[in-house]
Amino acid sequence: MLAVVGRDRFYQMAQDRHGICGRFASAFCQGHAGRVGANYSIYAENKNAKGITTISLKYYSDDSLHGFGDYEFSRSGNKPLLEQQRGLIIPLVENAIQDNLGGEVVLEIGTGNGDVIAYLADKYPEVSFIGVDLSIVNAIAKHQKPNLTFVEGYALELLREGKISGDIIFGTSTFCVFAPLEFKEYLSALHDARRIIISDPVTFGNKHEKDPKAKSRHMDLYMWWHNYFGYLTEAGMDIDHFETVNFAYSHNPNAKVVLISGKSAMHNAPH
Repeated sequence: MLAVVGRDRFYQMAQDRHGICGRFASAFCQGHAGRVGANYSIYAENKNAKGITTISLKYYSDDSLHGFGDYEFSRSGNKPLLEQQRGLIIPLVENAIQDNLGGEVVLEIGTGNGDVIAYLADKYPEVSFIGVDLSIVNAIAKHQKPNLTFVEGYALELLREGKISGDIIFGTSTFCVFAPLEFKEYLSALHDARRIIISDPVTFGNKHEKDPKAKSRHMDLYMWWHNYFGYLTEAGMDIDHFETVNFAYSHNPNAKVVLISGKSAMHNAPH
């Protein structure tokens, strides 16, 4: 069955459960001991999580720079930041800043070692920047700027408690770590944001399209595919940038990255 349908489509069927084939795929995955089966166990354990998942804590709660962006941090071949995967989001954030240059606060969720937000803080000294992550040891050690603050902790809790906020919110290789219900909780906590900008890897045969329905699938390990166009649309955002680009990681030359920017409808009135 795997050979005929293909691993990626088979795993999608197991989650979407369309008809008898979907039920068969689900049953197979629940009993299969291979990579697909291991992924299904992760999916089943975390699909209803409304907060940080156990597997995310496992990979992201220490001071290491882990995740899909490892190579960008430690083995980028000395590429300039704008040529790295995490740098793809920078022009979109700059456009958002330039739209309302002034007193806005720019918040990066999942700041890692802080390179992206520090680059922006250097370029826009009149803007306030906040980088949040479960660990900020690497970021603080590397970057000290008067208009840049790093905050340690789980971003969703910090947002709910009013300890962080932002007019422009962005994340690169971050939102794909959130389980579906957790992502919805984030969108609820970010309801006052003027703009949300996301850059995420796309794997396991998933594609991003202009589908107005919010839906998600588990991709691999701690990574989820979210139909961001649908999620942001349902959250009242107008999509002003949407594309999937090819990006050749050193460990995956055929990888793709989705880039999407949503502007809050209530902020669309002329200033």
